[in-house]
Amino acid sequence: MRFLVFLALTGISCLTISGQVQDITNSSFDQFVYEIKRDNKLNPGSEGSGFIYEDFVQASVNNSSKLKMVRFNLVDDKIEVRVNEEEVLQLLKNEKFEVRIMNGSNRIFRTFSFCKKKSKCKPRNSFFEELYLSDDFSIYFKEKVTYYRAKTNLTGYDEREPAKFVPAKGKYYITNFISRTGELFEIPDNEEKFLEMFDEKHVEAMSSFITSNNFDIENSADLVIVFTNYFQMISEKK
Repeated sequence: MRFLVFLALTGISCLTISGQVQDITNSSFDQFVYEIKRDNKLNPGSEGSGFIYEDFVQASVNNSSKLKMVRFNLVDDKIEVRVNEEEVLQLLKNEKFEVRIMNGSNRIFRTFSFCKKKSKCKPRNSFFEELYLSDDFSIYFKEKVTYYRAKTNLTGYDEREPAKFVPAKGKYYITNFISRTGELFEIPDNEEKFLEMFDEKHVEAMSSFITSNNFDIENSADLVIVFTNYFQMISEKK
């Protein structure tokens, strides 16, 4: 199978193939692709999967009425779009994409720049699943997977342990509610670091709210309640 990468560079002429310079936009990503000699199969023969969906699923990309077949590559951290049986595209993460899965799950994925901390961070780009959306904040989730290479027992008596993909601990992210710049912040799973996300004058109250209600900051439903309470609190103080 040929493996293709989609270029989406709005308003910028920067790619030359066969002497031609192309302008590409994310609203018309079928227009132009170029080939990279690489197979899109992730370590054939390995146990587990490096994709959110092993098979391509129907999805609407950027609200297009023409559905695409997509899947999410957790190893390369790319959204793949199947053009036909021989060609697969990869959407560039530094472009804005919304992917709505049309298999009844109602899952929505979006591309964002993100940081691990609120400050002193060089943003990177990736795709995230949308869990909660509001005017004050939105919560997203990033699935992860770890790849373990095949192992052979040193004694030679036991069977060889096959290579495998193992689901790893995912991370929650929240929209930048401080500067409203559009990127995501990673939500710490350590309570002390988690409380640092809030304004200093509200830290004690938020700590008490979390503890007294036994909220789990690694649970998406609890995170929504916690941040909703925070924004209600700062709204009442205005």
